[in-house]
Amino acid sequence: MSLEVLLTKTIEVNASDLHLCTGYPPKLRIDGVLTDMAGPPLTEEDMLAFIGELLPASRSATWAEDPMASAVFNHSGPRGSRFRTVAYKHCGGTAIAMRLWPSQIPDLQRIGAPEALVQRIEAARRGLVLVSGPTGSGKSTTVYSLVDHLNARSAAHIVWISEPAEYILAPRRSMIRHIEVGTHMPSFAHAARAALRTDPDIIVLSEMRDLETVALALTLAETGHLVFSTIHCPTASEAVARLVEVFPAEQQAFIARQLAVTIECVVAQRLIPHASGKGRVAAYEVMVGTPAVRELIAARRFNNLEAEIASGAEGMQTLGQHMERLVAEGTVPSSV
Repeated sequence: MSLEVLLTKTIEVNASDLHLCTGYPPKLRIDGVLTDMAGPPLTEEDMLAFIGELLPASRSATWAEDPMASAVFNHSGPRGSRFRTVAYKHCGGTAIAMRLWPSQIPDLQRIGAPEALVQRIEAARRGLVLVSGPTGSGKSTTVYSLVDHLNARSAAHIVWISEPAEYILAPRRSMIRHIEVGTHMPSFAHAARAALRTDPDIIVLSEMRDLETVALALTLAETGHLVFSTIHCPTASEAVARLVEVFPAEQQAFIARQLAVTIECVVAQRLIPHASGKGRVAAYEVMVGTPAVRELIAARRFNNLEAEIASGAEGMQTLGQHMERLVAEGTVPSSV
């Protein structure tokens, strides 16, 4: 099958990802499950042909001879689609992972965002908003939906830093600038420092990648900006602990106090199969910066955060509490 046929099939079955790899048939991830497509295993010749379609001629011509070949970029597919693409070498040859980005950003009602989260975001003027969860849990979609909600409600200057730019958010009431790491700036840290000098109101760092990025995000939030980012952690309490513990031990007490002052909201999410067997539903944990939460973070008592979230103060909820409600409503099966 041609690359265009494979991408068209990905769109038609509403798959989130297309995987192409030497020695395997093409695979689609549908509702979180990896599924083989019909057809024989792909050869290295097939893969190099795909590389030739995806990359400029100057890069694709040398790909076969380069054992360190890798690339991260966006690819414009059929029907106006966009795919975040990672092409790389491995022991078996060449592999390509392509994630389909939705043609439209869903609104907060469609993704089932909790009302406490929506209210907190609407009222926020500064601070750090963190969206956490495993890979493929919809973190990026949630961030886009939250920021687009603000885009429609306020006249703000939004600077979006990502690698690559997955979806170019259209300006509504706000002015939006997208900075692509690797194209416009060499790193997240360089882009964040540059953004600080452009009079932003809202800064989006697509991922908390390293200590330097975390430190810059905290500084940006502390200096009066509303900062959004994502992190790979299963719960809100583990997310804030990770931000602190990435720093050397002698800095952690200071960072915890800084985080306690700047934290606005932490969302941890997970996608669960719908009870109908079609599609998935997001379950959300929501932790907001209440006085009690800030006190626990400043004291580095991260193990006590879940109990505080479970108290329900200011609309907070744990993942378990939300999942129990989804089961009771019949939205997700009781076996989750």
